[in-house]
This record gives sequence, structure tokens and C-alpha cells, in this order.
Amino acid sequence: MIAATHSPDTGQVMLRGQIAKLFLSGPGFSAGRLQTDDGGIRFAGPFALREDDFVVFIGRYEQHATYGQQLKVEKYEPDMKLDADGLIRFLALSKPFKGIGVSRARELVARFGDDFDHVVMHEPGRLTEIKGVTRAVAEGLRDEWASRRDHGKTIAFLSGFGLTPYQVDRIMEELGNSAYTVVQENPYVLIEKLDGFGFRRVDDIALKTGVQRADPNRLRAGVLYTLKKASEDGHTCLTMADFTSEAIDLLTLDSDDAYDLLNGAVRGLVTSGDIIEF
Repeated sequence: MIAATHSPDTGQVMLRGQIAKLFLSGPGFSAGRLQTDDGGIRFAGPFALREDDFVVFIGRYEQHATYGQQLKVEKYEPDMKLDADGLIRFLALSKPFKGIGVSRARELVARFGDDFDHVVMHEPGRLTEIKGVTRAVAEGLRDEWASRRDHGKTIAFLSGFGLTPYQVDRIMEELGNSAYTVVQENPYVLIEKLDGFGFRRVDDIALKTGVQRADPNRLRAGVLYTLKKASEDGHTCLTMADFTSEAIDLLTLDSDDAYDLLNGAVRGLVTSGDIIEF
């Protein structure tokens, strides 16, 4: 582990360490103590965490009326760039690897060193060269290591769209590491999966990933959102003219084939039984 790096211009601090204790933890908030080489620091942030995890925190120090100085965490990700001591702690103290212990952890790090990531991901059988490390333990270590890598990649990916830590946490809670693939392939799934993620918010994410305005998934989501909004406004049905005007405005379709595109989306939803046409 290493201590902190500071950015004088922004007041932000980056801390790397292990979560030694959680005082509170839930889908939208965690507070606890982070252990670094320089000692322990209290932290609080709008996301769920686990004890023993090795993390990178980015945030700002604040003076809490009750708890004194603590780090208000704005971003975080799993720490995959562990030094030798950090990697030993990770293997020896993380709950998923109960049974490895400090002695075997030291042997693993001494044997594989800088190649540890490659060995774990691509040649996990080699871990059994260490006495007491069974095939099952090696495969479990590979799975946990891969999960941590994917978790960090997904958090960084979602945060890049300007989502708050709480929003990222909600997506991760619902979709796990598959969120990365889901948002890349069809981000409009978020509308159906999560309350509070309406069309406009998800559409902004989708367009940033490169989704085209005429994409079938976008058109389908726009049609359903238009009808849902009409229902919330007290309408039990819409005339085709009113529906078409509102949907095209929502979807910002200004091409010559806008009506054909919209009609195709409607026909598909009628065929699938998602909407009814009178």
C-alpha cells in the first residue's frame, strides 16, 4: 500500500489502502476506516463497499462535527496495482482466500512477482506449484481477481458518463460487472431495470457511447417513454398524430425517413404485444 497523493489545485486527495473496518454500509452509503501505510483514516462515500477490499479513493478531507477529520470520497475503484506487501496482504487477509495465509501468500508473491496478474488470469494452474494451493483454490483466486479487474473497469466506464457515485452504485448493484456490456450493447435496458433512470438521462449516456439516433433500441425506448409519460399525465391513449409529434420531438428525428423509422418501431412493439393499437 502507499499513502496519499495531493492535488493542490483542486484540493483532492488520492488514497490507496485496505478497508479495515466498515461502520455503515448500504447501497447508497458506506463509512469506515481505511488502513494505509501512514495509518488509518476515516472515510465516507455514496456507494457500497466491503471490508478487506483494497481500494483507491479520490476525495477531499473534511472536518466532521462528531468524527473529526475524515475523507469524503468522491470516486473509488478496486486497487489492482498492489506492491509486493499489498499483494501479500490481499492474498492473506481477503476473505475470499481464507486458508491461503501469510506464509503461502509470501511464497506466491516471491514465486510469481510482477507476473502475478498474467499467471492468475492465464495460467492459474501454475499457482499449484506452491504447496497447499489446490486447483480449487487457484481457480477461486483467478475468479476473484478477474471479478476485481472487471469491477474496476466497469466503475471507471460508468463514471465517465458523469454519473454520480450513487447512480453508479445502483447500476452495479442491479447488473454487477455485466453493466459494462449492457451499457455498451443496449443502455436503454437501464430504463426498465432502475427507477429514476428515465429516457433523457439514459439517452445521454447512449449517445455518448456512439448509439445512432435511428438505432432500433433507441426508437423502441423513445416510443415506450412517450406513452408512459402520456399515461402519467392522465391520458389513457393518444391519437397517432399527437403521439407521432411528441415521439419525434423526444427522439430529435429530423431526417426525411423519421416517420418511417417511428412507424417501424411502433409496428415492432405492437407485434411483440408491448403496446396496443386501436
